[in-house]
Amino acid sequence: MDIKEVLNKYFLGDENLYYELYGNGALNITYRVYRGNESYILQKMNKIIDPLVMNNIEAITKHLISKNILTGEIIKTIDGELFVIDDTSWWRIFTYIDGISFISIQSKKQAEEAGKFLGEFHNALLDCNYDFKYNIPHYHDIDFDIKNLEQTLFNNIKTEKYEKLKDLGEYILEEYKKIHLDIILPLRITHQDLK
Repeated sequence: MDIKEVLNKYFLGDENLYYELYGNGALNITYRVYRGNESYILQKMNKIIDPLVMNNIEAITKHLISKNILTGEIIKTIDGELFVIDDTSWWRIFTYIDGISFISIQSKKQAEEAGKFLGEFHNALLDCNYDFKYNIPHYHDIDFDIKNLEQTLFNNIKTEKYEKLKDLGEYILEEYKKIHLDIILPLRITHQDLK
């Protein structure tokens, strides 16, 4: 399915549309779509992300909006769907929020403002009771990652790569042992993919 076919699922027969590549994502291809005076973000999603994630995004964005937190909103298809799926990928559209994106922090003040907004974001979710419909398997699963690291180091002792990576791998394993895993923290909704 090409972009025009996808856009027809959202804006049937609208000739007043054009788009351009936007940003430089690592997994997904992002476009800015122009429709008259309005702008949207269209993403061709990598299939490693299950489209069920859109149910999570819809619930969280609705909650954030109810708390007056600025967020992109999902644009549903003409048929009321949260995404469009084709043979190779799936697509989603959000409202566009005007502003500037930075690849890295430019100043202490900018870092402070980002931290302030992040705090507002997480505070707004404190009373959100939502049962997530999809999670990436083992995403932020530190025990899983540590076991994989141990196994990778063990499996590669006699390889060229081992000499290059063993110090870093062993350092990570030693630091992990110092973490106090017995601390009980409240279960909360967090962003989990901050850049």
